Amino acid sequence: MILACFRAAGLLLGGTNQPVGPSAHPEAAVDVLGFATLVVGGFTACAEFGSYAFVHPVIRRLPAASHIEVEQGLLRTFGRVMPVLMTATLALGWPTRSPRAGRAGRPGGGGRQRPPTSPR
Repeated sequence: MILACFRAAGLLLGGTNQPVGPSAHPEAAVDVLGFATLVVGGFTACAEFGSYAFVHPVIRRLPAASHIEVEQGLLRTFGRVMPVLMTATLALGWPTRSPRAGRAGRPGGGGRQRPPTSPR
């Protein structure tokens, strides 16, 4: 997938005579979208988990005044960044799961498809 992303961006020219760019690799647009979804969603989840698992246990041991000050700072920072990242994760993930052109969900197809209906 990453290789297809580089090929689509024209970054992998390594001596091949193959055409480069999005028209040469139509599946690359889906790969770039999937990669972006993975990166944004992974970063968001990592930030949330890291805060919960590593930051909060440390600040719980602080004196009350310091604890409140740090919590307020975290709320300001996360309050600005996380709504954008969470919305971006959903916005990026939606097209990769939506059925398109007879394929259900996955870029390679293979999803569950509706059986043909018989005329009555």
